[in-house]
Amino acid sequence: QGVQFHDHCDVLLKVNRKSSPITDSRESVRYQCKLYETQTNATSDQLSLDSGMIDSALILWDMRSERCRKFNLELSCTWLDETQCYGDRDQISFPQALRNLPLSEKHAVAPVEAMTRDRLFQLDDDAPAVHISRGACHWYYIEDNDLMECKNNVRKEYDVKPKRGPCCCRGGL
Repeated sequence: QGVQFHDHCDVLLKVNRKSSPITDSRESVRYQCKLYETQTNATSDQLSLDSGMIDSALILWDMRSERCRKFNLELSCTWLDETQCYGDRDQISFPQALRNLPLSEKHAVAPVEAMTRDRLFQLDDDAPAVHISRGACHWYYIEDNDLMECKNNVRKEYDVKPKRGPCCCRGGL
């Protein structure tokens, strides 16, 4: 069935024990997850929380163009705001940050496909903005010789032109 937002929240709440805490506040995580899921149920035209699931160990920012610098600033501030307001788990805040921006996912990827397909989020003008690599490209799955294939996959799969690539790339779950 793939990685789903509510499953990630459940895991964070179950594994957080006094002997090895992974969050400062279980109640904050519980509240944050419930709030985001409630907002999802209220509006059906939003991006799926499942689509924004990431591994936050890797992020690449393309700062070469004014468009990307502006977008990355907005994404960073939105993400930081969500993290500061609700909790210390950036993986929970990132999907909500994406939903707060004028993005769409024209080729939605189901959670079950997240290991084999990249996700690409575009701005209202169809400009690619965020690329989340398929899970198989995560650092603990990949062999050195597969790195370039992972890098170029979004260009092949979605016909993204090199001069107008995504501003932000994340590791996927």
